[in-house]
Amino acid sequence: MWQADKATIVGEAVDYIKTLEGTIHMLEKLKMERMHTQQFGASSSIVAPAPPSMCHGTPTPQTRETTLANTVNSWSAQHAMEAGSAAPPPAPFQTWSAPNITLSVTGNEAFIGVRTSRQPCVLTKVLSVLEKHCIDIVTMSISSDQNQSMFYIQARIGAVSTMTVEDKYKAAASEMLQWIAK
Repeated sequence: MWQADKATIVGEAVDYIKTLEGTIHMLEKLKMERMHTQQFGASSSIVAPAPPSMCHGTPTPQTRETTLANTVNSWSAQHAMEAGSAAPPPAPFQTWSAPNITLSVTGNEAFIGVRTSRQPCVLTKVLSVLEKHCIDIVTMSISSDQNQSMFYIQARIGAVSTMTVEDKYKAAASEMLQWIAK
């Protein structure tokens, strides 16, 4: 049976902790580089530095954590080169409003706010207009009291035909406005 003295155990534990600190340092640097790349839209690939091979003058042993970190780093760098630069920023909101309708569009999604006096079948009419224009509802919120009804709709257009996304949403909002005015 093999027994190690306390000094050997403590020494190995210290070496292991130093290896983990090197791995943490490398991963934090990789994280900072990624955040910097995403923030400024740089198109260069992400390559983290290799972990230090010497720590306080003593060689750092190659552990499975170091090997795993290096493998993940190489996969991340390869994925970054294949994917190109960071993801494009989201499209800005464009907002249009009429007396009882507000339309905010970003990309293929929109937020539609409808406010009308309380009358029968208004919600059905609004939903039929959205269906007619092939606009899908992601979420919807309905508020009403004895005098008015308010509908808040998050919508999405899947495939655009001959009209642009904005024009399609504007056409639907215009048609809703005609239904509400009746």
